[in-house]
This record gives sequence, C-alpha cells and structure tokens, in this order.
Amino acid sequence: MIFKSLDLNRRSKADPLRLLSQMTQQGSITQDLCVNDLEQPAFDNLPELAELKQRLTEAGGDKFSAVFMTGSGSTIVCVGDDAAPRFLSDQQYQGLFVSPARLIVRQPGQWYVHSSQQTAVPVAAVA
Repeated sequence: MIFKSLDLNRRSKADPLRLLSQMTQQGSITQDLCVNDLEQPAFDNLPELAELKQRLTEAGGDKFSAVFMTGSGSTIVCVGDDAAPRFLSDQQYQGLFVSPARLIVRQPGQWYVHSSQQTAVPVAAVA
C-alpha cells in the first residue's frame, strides 16, 4: 500500500551521495540530511505515524538533532538523547518497542570496534 501511494512528483530532489557526504563532513546527523521518500505515502496512509513523528520532534526539542522514519514505516528514529520522551509511557503507546541504540562507526578498511572504545552518535529507535 505504501509503495502504491508514492507520488513520484513529491520525491526529494536531494542527491543521496551529497547527503551522505555532508553527514560525513559534519560528523553529525541533522534533520535536513534525513530524507525518506516513503514518509509521504506512509503518513498519508497512516496519519498516526505523522502524529508520532511530530510529537517526538516537539518533545525532543533540542535533545534530538533529527527525527525520521526508516523505510516504509517500521521504525521512527530520534538522533540524540537516549532518553525516550515521557509521553511514550502513555497508554496509547504501550505497544511500541522503544530502545536506545548506537550507530556502528568504523573507518575505511577497519572492522567494528566495540562502542566502549569509540565515540558514537546516540539514537533512540521507536518501532
């Protein structure tokens, strides 16, 4: 349903390689760099996803540098503070899986290094 609802005229014109390059250069993830063309059809079909993203954005304030949906709506990610916003403990959100997560960061030619030995960008995932 989500893919059928994708309006190709509403897709982002941003170059994915440029976005990735900017993330790398900045060393951080910001809202303007998080593009997902499937948000529009997912939000059109499931407005509660759009409402959840909006609430996360508002509740996160300056604690989250970005809030975005992955894929066709299985996860909404909040980049920044590990603490989940308090409203997620409300009854209507009891079925959500909320977990702090860390991005795996590695240098070219290297393999994974445990997070205790490196600095990573904290993210919180809501699925």
